[in-house]
Amino acid sequence: MLSCNSPLNNRESTDLGQRELFYLSKYCEAKSMTAVKDLKAKKKQSGQLVFEYILLLLVALSMATIMRNTLTATSNDPSDSGLIIRMWRGVVQVIGNDRPVDPAP
Repeated sequence: MLSCNSPLNNRESTDLGQRELFYLSKYCEAKSMTAVKDLKAKKKQSGQLVFEYILLLLVALSMATIMRNTLTATSNDPSDSGLIIRMWRGVVQVIGNDRPVDPAP
């Protein structure tokens, strides 16, 4: 049995007529073209996967930057500070305003 990957020896080529050799060559050519198209499609899918990964990475970094600026923004004005900084300043104020307990008489 002949296939596209097996080479023809002299006996096989003489057993086959010109028409059969022509059809075999066209079949093998079409098969190789299909393989090339499949390879191009896989490369295109791979490129799309990389593009989607980079896009998701950019979205995640943008969200992280916005959250960081919102939660930990520092400013001289306490009302402009981020949520975590305001809470921390409140804790420091409570600790600073703590009065020592008088020892029992």
